[in-house]
Amino acid sequence: MRQDVLNDDSLTFAEKIISVRAEGDGKAHHPGDITVIPADLAMAQDSTGPLAIKVFGEMGVAKVWDPTRIHLAIDHTFPAADEKVANLHHLMREFAKKHGVRLVEGSISHQHLLENHV
Repeated sequence: MRQDVLNDDSLTFAEKIISVRAEGDGKAHHPGDITVIPADLAMAQDSTGPLAIKVFGEMGVAKVWDPTRIHLAIDHTFPAADEKVANLHHLMREFAKKHGVRLVEGSISHQHLLENHV
Protein backbone atom coordinates (compact mmCIF):
# COMPACT_ATOMS: atom_id res chain seq x y z
CA MET A 1 0.00 0.00 0.00
CA ARG A 2 2.75 2.46 0.91
CA GLN A 3 4.36 2.40 -2.53
CA ASP A 4 0.95 2.70 -4.21
CA VAL A 5 0.22 5.86 -2.25
CA LEU A 6 3.67 7.33 -2.86
CA ASN A 7 3.35 6.72 -6.62
CA ASP A 8 -0.21 8.13 -6.84
CA ASP A 9 0.15 11.38 -8.82
CA SER A 10 -3.40 12.44 -7.91
CA LEU A 11 -2.35 12.94 -4.27
CA THR A 12 -0.61 16.02 -2.94
CA PHE A 13 2.60 15.63 -0.95
CA ALA A 14 0.67 16.25 2.29
CA GLU A 15 -1.96 13.63 1.37
CA LYS A 16 0.80 11.10 0.71
CA ILE A 17 2.41 11.72 4.11
CA ILE A 18 -0.92 11.51 5.92
CA SER A 19 -1.98 8.38 4.02
CA VAL A 20 1.27 6.56 4.79
CA ARG A 21 1.11 7.48 8.50
CA ALA A 22 -2.63 6.76 8.97
CA GLU A 23 -3.50 3.91 11.29
CA GLY A 24 -4.66 0.69 9.76
CA ASP A 25 -7.02 1.34 6.89
CA GLY A 26 -4.60 1.07 3.96
CA LYS A 27 -6.27 3.72 1.80
CA ALA A 28 -5.40 7.13 0.46
CA HIS A 29 -6.65 10.05 2.56
CA HIS A 30 -8.08 13.27 1.15
CA PRO A 31 -9.29 16.63 2.53
CA GLY A 32 -12.43 16.08 4.59
CA ASP A 33 -11.49 12.54 5.66
CA ILE A 34 -11.31 11.76 9.36
CA THR A 35 -7.85 10.30 9.84
CA VAL A 36 -6.09 9.02 12.95
CA ILE A 37 -2.31 9.40 12.96
CA PRO A 38 -0.08 8.43 15.91
CA ALA A 39 1.92 11.32 17.36
CA ASP A 40 5.68 11.16 16.92
CA LEU A 41 6.27 13.97 19.41
CA ALA A 42 4.26 16.31 21.63
CA MET A 43 5.52 19.69 22.80
CA ALA A 44 4.02 22.30 25.08
CA GLN A 45 5.56 25.60 26.07
CA ASP A 46 4.95 27.85 29.04
CA SER A 47 1.90 29.53 27.47
CA THR A 48 -0.01 26.28 26.85
CA GLY A 49 1.76 23.72 29.02
CA PRO A 50 0.26 24.67 32.39
CA LEU A 51 -3.29 24.35 31.01
CA ALA A 52 -2.46 20.97 29.46
CA ILE A 53 -0.97 19.82 32.77
CA LYS A 54 -4.11 20.96 34.61
CA VAL A 55 -6.40 19.08 32.21
CA PHE A 56 -4.13 16.01 32.41
CA GLY A 57 -4.58 16.04 36.19
CA GLU A 58 -8.36 16.50 35.92
CA MET A 59 -8.55 13.46 33.63
CA GLY A 60 -7.02 11.35 36.38
CA VAL A 61 -4.39 9.82 34.11
CA ALA A 62 -1.57 8.22 36.10
CA LYS A 63 1.25 8.60 33.56
CA VAL A 64 2.08 10.02 30.15
CA TRP A 65 2.02 7.70 27.14
CA ASP A 66 5.74 7.95 26.38
CA PRO A 67 7.93 10.39 28.33
CA THR A 68 10.68 10.21 25.69
CA ARG A 69 8.29 11.70 23.13
CA ILE A 70 7.00 14.62 25.20
CA HIS A 71 8.87 17.89 25.57
CA LEU A 72 8.08 20.90 27.74
CA ALA A 73 9.71 24.25 27.07
CA ILE A 74 9.88 27.34 29.23
CA ASP A 75 10.66 30.02 26.69
CA HIS A 76 7.92 32.61 26.18
CA THR A 77 8.17 34.06 29.68
CA PHE A 78 11.73 33.25 30.65
CA PRO A 79 12.92 34.30 33.11
CA ALA A 80 9.72 34.64 35.12
CA ALA A 81 8.70 38.28 35.47
CA ASP A 82 6.45 37.80 38.51
CA GLU A 83 5.25 35.30 41.08
CA LYS A 84 2.32 34.06 38.96
CA VAL A 85 4.60 33.13 36.07
CA ALA A 86 7.15 31.61 38.46
CA ASN A 87 4.39 29.36 39.83
CA LEU A 88 3.50 28.21 36.30
CA HIS A 89 7.16 27.41 35.65
CA HIS A 90 7.26 25.48 38.93
CA LEU A 91 4.19 23.47 37.84
CA MET A 92 5.95 22.54 34.59
CA ARG A 93 9.17 21.58 36.37
CA GLU A 94 7.31 19.37 38.84
CA PHE A 95 5.32 17.67 36.06
CA ALA A 96 8.50 17.02 34.07
CA LYS A 97 10.23 15.56 37.11
CA LYS A 98 7.26 13.37 38.10
CA HIS A 99 6.76 11.93 34.60
CA GLY A 100 10.34 11.86 33.33
CA VAL A 101 9.49 14.32 30.57
CA ARG A 102 12.23 16.45 29.01
CA LEU A 103 12.13 20.11 30.07
CA VAL A 104 14.03 22.80 28.19
CA GLU A 105 14.41 26.26 29.72
CA GLY A 106 15.49 29.50 28.07
CA SER A 107 15.54 28.09 24.55
CA ILE A 108 13.22 28.82 21.65
CA SER A 109 10.97 25.77 21.78
CA HIS A 110 10.27 25.41 18.06
CA GLN A 111 13.91 25.96 17.12
CA HIS A 112 15.01 23.48 19.78
CA LEU A 113 12.78 20.79 18.25
CA LEU A 114 14.08 21.46 14.75
CA GLU A 115 17.71 21.32 15.81
CA ASN A 116 17.47 18.33 18.16
CA HIS A 117 14.49 16.14 17.32
CA VAL A 118 13.42 16.44 13.69
